[in-house]
Amino acid sequence: MLYKSGLDIMLHDHMDGSIAMLSILEDLYKMAKLPFPFPNFKNYHDLQNQITNFMTNVHKDIVERFAMLTKVLQTKDALFLLGETYVKVRANQGFRYCEARIAPQYHIFGGLTVGEAIDAIVEGIKSGEHLYPHMEVDLIPSVGREVSSSEAVRLIREFNKADREYTPGIDLVCNEAKNKPHKHLEMYREATRLEYKKDCHVAEWVVDREPEEQDSLEKIAKNFNNDFNDLVENINFALFELEVDRFGHGIPVGYLFSRHASSSLCQTILEYEIGIEGCPGSNLKSSLIPNVSVLHIREMLKQGVLYSINPDDDLFLPNLPDTFDMCDKEYQFSPREKEQLRANAWATRFGNRKPVPRDVVLP
Repeated sequence: MLYKSGLDIMLHDHMDGSIAMLSILEDLYKMAKLPFPFPNFKNYHDLQNQITNFMTNVHKDIVERFAMLTKVLQTKDALFLLGETYVKVRANQGFRYCEARIAPQYHIFGGLTVGEAIDAIVEGIKSGEHLYPHMEVDLIPSVGREVSSSEAVRLIREFNKADREYTPGIDLVCNEAKNKPHKHLEMYREATRLEYKKDCHVAEWVVDREPEEQDSLEKIAKNFNNDFNDLVENINFALFELEVDRFGHGIPVGYLFSRHASSSLCQTILEYEIGIEGCPGSNLKSSLIPNVSVLHIREMLKQGVLYSINPDDDLFLPNLPDTFDMCDKEYQFSPREKEQLRANAWATRFGNRKPVPRDVVLP
């Protein structure tokens, strides 16, 4: 296994922002007959650095930045290649289970329907799993939250036409600052009606800021404190109104458990076994937190919160081993806590086509 942390599962991983894109990006541009934006890269390490520089401050204009990747994922062949390559890369890294999310609305500009885009990725996943039968990859079709409420409902209904064995859940992604979860209540009601597992990017960021506003730890900490109540408001809505099964990021949750564990929010998370897909490396790199200590990961583990560690977009943000290492350096996880982090992810996964490894003791 590649990762010394022992983590062989990821729940929060954007397929089109994953490291799987690195080896096929130039080929995808050739397939699309478009000029490659990084023509002078020396090797894949250099190419990744150039992509990372391009994606700086991605939260400010996330859809526009991601267009560098999504515009060459507009055909069945390109999306099949992405799905297949994703399985191969993650399997070779030592993973047994991954949930990869993608928003099909960004992959239909070449004439595909939403259903055709999802089906092409799923077929690629199936091809990859044929080569790596121990591996399970499930796709989480997601809605880019800038669309209207009615369009989000339509997209969920389109998602439902796909192979549900490979698409067990849905998610809401992209700019939370401009589109609070409140906007898409009807989408989640429709997802409930269709018996989807429900995820939501929430309490990640609530204000778009220019990079120069985040040039010091003191400034980042001040921003975090200023944003705290709005972040918590969004968690409350996702939990009590959207009725999510899991949520991604949820930056203030650990602090709430450290100070307000008896609150209805914290007690509901415990009672309903809500999974939290933490992305500490992404949060730190994006200047959304001053350090990983503000996440209070140990306190969550101590109180039985089903928290897991994930990479987010490891094409240009910290990968899982680096993210785990930065957290381990801060918290010095015990062997039991490391086992908890892995077991929490397995316990809150949406897919179940293949069995849980025998050495995983579910909470």
